[in-house]
Amino acid sequence: MSAMNDGPDQYDRTQGADPIEPKETDPLTPEGQVPLAPGGQVPLAPEGMVPAPSEAWSLVPVAPTGAVPEPAVHTEARRSGRRIWIVGAAVVAVVALGGAGAYAYSLLAGGGVHPEDRLPDTTVAVASIDLDPSSGQKIAAYQFLRRFKALQPTFQENDNLISTLLKESSQDASTPPALSFDADVKPWLGKRAAIAGVIVNDTLEPVLAIQVSDEDKARTALPKVIKAIDTSMESSSGGSINGSSDGTVDGSFNGGNIGPSRLGGFEVSGGYALIAKDDATAAAVASAASAAPLAKDQQFLGDLSSVGGSGIVTGWIDNAAFTKALNKVIATSGALPPEVLAQNPNPLGGSATGRSVFALRFTSNTAEIQSRSLGGTAVKLSDAPPIITAMPATTTVGALGWRGLDTGVDQAWQSLLDQVQKSAGSGESAQDLIDAAAADGFKLPQDIKTLVGSSGALVFTTDTAVGGRFVTDPAAASEFFGRLQPKLTTENPEVPPLTSAALPNGLAVASTPDLLGSLSQEGGLGASPRFASAVPEVRTAGFVFYVDGPNLSTLLSRQGVSNDDQAKDALAQLSGFGFALSPQSDGWSSRVRLVLN
Repeated sequence: MSAMNDGPDQYDRTQGADPIEPKETDPLTPEGQVPLAPGGQVPLAPEGMVPAPSEAWSLVPVAPTGAVPEPAVHTEARRSGRRIWIVGAAVVAVVALGGAGAYAYSLLAGGGVHPEDRLPDTTVAVASIDLDPSSGQKIAAYQFLRRFKALQPTFQENDNLISTLLKESSQDASTPPALSFDADVKPWLGKRAAIAGVIVNDTLEPVLAIQVSDEDKARTALPKVIKAIDTSMESSSGGSINGSSDGTVDGSFNGGNIGPSRLGGFEVSGGYALIAKDDATAAAVASAASAAPLAKDQQFLGDLSSVGGSGIVTGWIDNAAFTKALNKVIATSGALPPEVLAQNPNPLGGSATGRSVFALRFTSNTAEIQSRSLGGTAVKLSDAPPIITAMPATTTVGALGWRGLDTGVDQAWQSLLDQVQKSAGSGESAQDLIDAAAADGFKLPQDIKTLVGSSGALVFTTDTAVGGRFVTDPAAASEFFGRLQPKLTTENPEVPPLTSAALPNGLAVASTPDLLGSLSQEGGLGASPRFASAVPEVRTAGFVFYVDGPNLSTLLSRQGVSNDDQAKDALAQLSGFGFALSPQSDGWSSRVRLVLN
């Protein structure tokens, strides 16, 4: 891995990493596209399985033909801006003004260079948006978004939707008034963008990478774009930016006073505009990326493959390297008093490990975010089955379940005590926490272990009833509930008292007799197709959260909640929403999934 600093590479992520070769294109499908099921839908993965990465979803880029051209250094003087992170987000917002339209406008396009091709392998964090993903993703996203009537006028084939979005965005108060999308952005804007944290000369630098369709037009327009965004942001902030009393800084940007903050320079080459704090930094990033792009970093590619490849939105971070670099930025920025830094030179902590990655993607009836933490400590759960699958299928609006956590309660409790002790003030200790709980009638950590048990679930129903079922020691659970119930009644007299029933393997608790009866037997939620589609990994996950679409509609109808037509249409489309957090050998994986009927 290359480095962009003069000293030793303190941010080498490749040590100990196994090389991961890019997967070949599936020979059974044209150009690696995801095969469509009957009816044109992209098939869902089997229960508990993550979709196998295909070239259609892969972030492994196609290497450009020939050598990457040397970056043309932009020579006009531009000074660094202290708000480049904010400005970067704002420029991404400008991209997004045409983004949704550009996405619909180019649903059937594909290929090209990705931001990670133009960012160096010293990048420690990156979040990107791809409005030109694989053809399978474009078709699936189009089908998904078209399900909502409110979006149908926007996502029309053969329409010039960029113009439509421009008219809508020009009426948005957040749009810089001095900026014309048609004149200043549309002529050069590409379909991909990313904001990244890159190590340059041993310092964390924010870098914005925007794909451009016309490099000359981008070079001409970018000073005005950045200036307009910054001026608009400052006029709306109404406060001092750089510590001066009047919020202004003398200086110029292309010879003109830009007011409250000096924005950065940029470098346009290889089909991308790189925006950084100054021209030198942008040029250094471009040069380093030409020599060693992030797109060829095996650890980065391997992390992405763990979530099935890239999506329409993708994020990745090297937790330790990013935290270390950000600590340095905070320590040298003057944001904290010297005496505070003397006591804690690492304000954000120094124990971050591993990496994190996520990707947003679609099928024709689902939108999901898959994420993964890697390079951490193995997470082990007991083999207890999930009791959330026994919740009542016909009435459950929302349910939260957990399983296999009984083996980790003691360790988690000790970690909590250590943290309390570490942060406690004079005369305080972790024992104070235990004593305070005892004064309220609780026994710690015994009551926590009883409540967590080997599996448990909480449920909310269409009758506005609440309840829970806990797989634990029945005698201990009944004794705990006997202490808890009087306290709940005393402190919340307006809330109906809970009732409980001891079960052979634990305890059921509910606010109504009907729900208590349902919780005392198998309710069949696990056999519901809606539940299975929303949380396919329920039997291996440690935590699960679920919302049932039709039952939510029933609840709102019974409560007399009125929605506008668009809200009613969106709710009518909803089959279910699920979240699952599952243990892995070196961390956790999670999936957030929205499923339509």
